[in-house]
Amino acid sequence: MNANSLTAKITKSSFLSDVSAGSGIEFFEGNWYIAGDDVNVLYVLDDQFDLKANVPLFENANSQRISKRNKSDIEMLSTFNYRSKQYMLAAGSGSKPNLRENGFLFTQGQQNPIRIDLTDLYSHFRLKLNLGKNTDLNLEGLAADDSLFYFLQRGHGDIENAIFTMKIHDFITYINNKRIPEIEICYFNLLSINGVKSGFSGATFIPERGV
Repeated sequence: MNANSLTAKITKSSFLSDVSAGSGIEFFEGNWYIAGDDVNVLYVLDDQFDLKANVPLFENANSQRISKRNKSDIEMLSTFNYRSKQYMLAAGSGSKPNLRENGFLFTQGQQNPIRIDLTDLYSHFRLKLNLGKNTDLNLEGLAADDSLFYFLQRGHGDIENAIFTMKIHDFITYINNKRIPEIEICYFNLLSINGVKSGFSGATFIPERGV
């Protein structure tokens, strides 16, 4: 597909003074959800992009900003369908073992998410990338089509940009019994700009385009 065939048009601009960062955005059940990598909540906006609520991801979480060292680094949001029901998954970057290896599953019709331990899955990602046990992952994007999840690893240093692909069904199985899904990995050599390597920052699936 020719990238030049995609266009975008800004229809509204808003300043959200109470939103600290926007590492991911997704439309789910009539609202826009924004993940900020330095807070432990998801911001909830209505269809006019006005802030209406915060959803805590941890017990007693609030919208106070967290230091870089201690933040959970929620970088990814994606909706997906499974057995005729819609879900939304928020997930950490994996850039610090345990602290940033959490996922949060939102189920259609339920307000509060289920917290998911992604430690084993992220350890397998490191294995796929030939990284050490505590070497940084840098997951920055997540998207889903009708059957697959795509986790995007941003390259840094000698680590390449890559996409991990797995079946949604296998991911649900992992949640239930910790059986590691079958994972495919594809590497991408992206452009460098003024000597700086570009990297993935987010992802979405466009059904009409098949991308």
